[in-house]
Amino acid sequence: MLLNLLTHMGEDNPADGTLLTEHCLSCLNRRARNQKIILAFDHYEEAGSLDAWLRETLLPGLLTQMTVVIAGRSPLEGPWRISPPGGT
Repeated sequence: MLLNLLTHMGEDNPADGTLLTEHCLSCLNRRARNQKIILAFDHYEEAGSLDAWLRETLLPGLLTQMTVVIAGRSPLEGPWRISPPGGT
């Protein structure tokens, strides 16, 4: 569904990346109000440059009732790690 939203937006939607993201988020969030949505990303170690977009743009814009599953061969590292409050 996500790939479909991002690649087949229709002729009335400009191909601007920001507008595509907003439209994608709007569609996903609208559906999540009425049904259970699970986004699953497998082989995440191959996400490459999509990692920052998913982490910084897409995921923060999703409604909290959505479930996101990220699977890969390695644990998430770097920016995905959260330091505990007041932690070292």
